[in-house]
Amino acid sequence: MPGPALSGNRAQCRDCGRDTALVWSRPHQCFVIRAHGYTNSIYAASNYCPGTGDRPAGEPSLTEGPTKTRPGDQALPVKNDEPIVQDELKEFIERRKQVGIARYGTALQPHNGRDALRDAFEEAVDLAVYLAQVIIERDGKLP
Repeated sequence: MPGPALSGNRAQCRDCGRDTALVWSRPHQCFVIRAHGYTNSIYAASNYCPGTGDRPAGEPSLTEGPTKTRPGDQALPVKNDEPIVQDELKEFIERRKQVGIARYGTALQPHNGRDALRDAFEEAVDLAVYLAQVIIERDGKLP
């Protein structure tokens, strides 16, 4: 199988002709992060064409399921019926934005006259205090 034709930061599948966005390549191994309309999917495209489904026998595809490749990693997460954390976070951020608009008359924007580094530092210290509280409540003391 010929694999993708490389052109700058783009690759075109020689099997089906669709464009992919090249992230990293070496001879006979091209990894892409957007191909055939799938965003945020990373897979080996040199010997596998999602457009045609062709892949040599025994060659794994990174899109067929999660992989765990580093020793010492935690177990892979178990899929369940709980809400998606990122979706919950997006909704929370939107609610916080509305609180900020109600409280300060505007959403947070760059160059707003405040020292963002100082604000972030103060928030980080507050976070450390809350984390210490939770650890003490759970373990009776800090590590």
